[in-house]
Amino acid sequence: MLGDPELLEKGLTLIGFLVSIVFLGYAAYSDLKSREVSNRVWIIYAPMACLLLLPRLLIDTSLILVSLISIAATTGLSLLLFYVGLFGGADCKAFICLSVALPTFPFSIDLPLIHLNPVFPVTVLYNAYLFSISTLFLVALRNIDWKFGKGKRFFNDIQESSFSRRFLAVLTGYKTRLKDLRSKVYLYPMEEVVDTGGHRIRRLRLFTGAESDRNQLVENLESSLSDGEKEEVWVTPGIPLLLFVWIALVFNAFMGDVLLWAVFKIASAFL
Repeated sequence: MLGDPELLEKGLTLIGFLVSIVFLGYAAYSDLKSREVSNRVWIIYAPMACLLLLPRLLIDTSLILVSLISIAATTGLSLLLFYVGLFGGADCKAFICLSVALPTFPFSIDLPLIHLNPVFPVTVLYNAYLFSISTLFLVALRNIDWKFGKGKRFFNDIQESSFSRRFLAVLTGYKTRLKDLRSKVYLYPMEEVVDTGGHRIRRLRLFTGAESDRNQLVENLESSLSDGEKEEVWVTPGIPLLLFVWIALVFNAFMGDVLLWAVFKIASAFL
């Protein structure tokens, strides 16, 4: 078996997949639990990924070009998303490591869904965001309970007249007690208090960068509110993206690219 280059290359790919499952699984657990991932994960994952990729490229030189393109594209996109605030540092490092461990689709089996995109890590990336949309259903349930279960108003304390901003707030956040915001590390304040001509008003804050200092944002809001524990504030749940990255990794490896499949299905319905 060791003398068969094709089997050896497939074996190294399988090990790279299993290593990625383990490291990204642990990172997903840490992200879900505390919204933080130790750098030790990437310090170990990255060298292991390199050690697994190099012999693959020596065995099958046809992988060199597509692997380099995959690593460059994934790294560039990850850094871009990090600098615009859509990625945290751990997300960026996770995809760079994944691009080295698995620059191409790990298995050559016929998948139920299409896999036209040869850059496997990028496929995982946009499918992870697709799967993360599921969190909107949890937000919707919280808002339905707030409005119809508890019979409370959404914007009685917020000086916000724009319908579009209110709509986005209801779509991506919900109201909860200030003490819950303080104690639950996955919640981020979705409002702020500002001075306008000598008057202090509360207004919506619809975008918070992935690397924003959550504790500082909470302290700033808390110090500006007068009613302490009784205050009800707008919050948005921080998405544990690495959890959805792990889900997308497994799903895409064995099922294919669900987003491109859906796009093609929708397009074919109109053509």
